[in-house]
Amino acid sequence: LARSEELLLPNSIAIDQVGDVYVTDSVAGSVWRFARGREAGELWIQDVLLEGNGALAFGVPIGANGIAFLHGSMYVSNTEVGSVVRIPVLPNGEPGQAETFVEDPDLFGVDGITFDVRRNLYAVSVAQSTLLKFDLRDKTLTVLATDSDGLDNPASVTFGTGRGTRKQLFFTNFSLLPPVTAGPAILTKRVGVPGVPLP
Repeated sequence: LARSEELLLPNSIAIDQVGDVYVTDSVAGSVWRFARGREAGELWIQDVLLEGNGALAFGVPIGANGIAFLHGSMYVSNTEVGSVVRIPVLPNGEPGQAETFVEDPDLFGVDGITFDVRRNLYAVSVAQSTLLKFDLRDKTLTVLATDSDGLDNPASVTFGTGRGTRKQLFFTNFSLLPPVTAGPAILTKRVGVPGVPLP
């Protein structure tokens, strides 16, 4: 896609209901939009809340990472800060004011994120090898699975969309950060609630 070569570290991708493509840039702390019908992408938002702080010591900051939409807002995980940032999408398609949705030490290393129909957030931590759930009702963060369950640097997470899989999470083992334990794999876990339907 035109101008995509300008991204420093394109990481996660999401598509909204009108077909626009959004991509996080982990190093730049930003989100780009590649809108339908336009020849080139554009920087959609760059914000201090999306910037990494160097905590992973990779030599570059790793900030904006996982991305998901829910009820008119975009949510972006910040890997090194251990947070998820909410960005309202305004009626004209532009970003509103970014704000911290949740921040917690258990979210350090957060990568992929997704939501269920009850607006609960699910996230995987690539650094801590955990699957987590943030319950929107009581604002609690719960660890659902760990390395003892076979997680090994999980990176991406999504709900199934087919018959019999809508209440099932699927997630990847990145399996690259030492010590490598379980190795590369695709894992699954039933959570009892369907995921938010894709656009």
